[in-house]
Amino acid sequence: MNAYSRTAVELAAAIGFDPENIVVVRRRLADAIDLYDNEDGLSRDIAVEAIIGKRPAFWTTAKYHSAIACELVNDANRTSLEEAMENIPAHRRADMARYLDTLVPLNRLAANELSEAYETVAGTFRDCSELESRRIRRAA
Repeated sequence: MNAYSRTAVELAAAIGFDPENIVVVRRRLADAIDLYDNEDGLSRDIAVEAIIGKRPAFWTTAKYHSAIACELVNDANRTSLEEAMENIPAHRRADMARYLDTLVPLNRLAANELSEAYETVAGTFRDCSELESRRIRRAA
């Protein structure tokens, strides 16, 4: 068997590298903040708490002027995305898919949760790898 037939994930697992470890996920957070140029100390601290707690962790593409999107990311990091969506005022829920578009999953748990939210809210399927790519490039 050719040793190169293994995927990067399989090789990482074979040498004991965990792509979801705290240091890696915190680096993803820093990269997302740099990419979207939207440093927010409070939101960063809440995201770090989710990372340390090994819960789904998100960042946002939104800036401070988008209060709903900023509340969504903070609530999702404190509780769950499902609970955070329930906290959106009823008269704003028609735009839920647009708010989901602002979320940047920092770990696989968050990507899974976000994928499920799209299916529930918009009836659309979003692949986890597509969602995870938000932390390395802006949407076109």
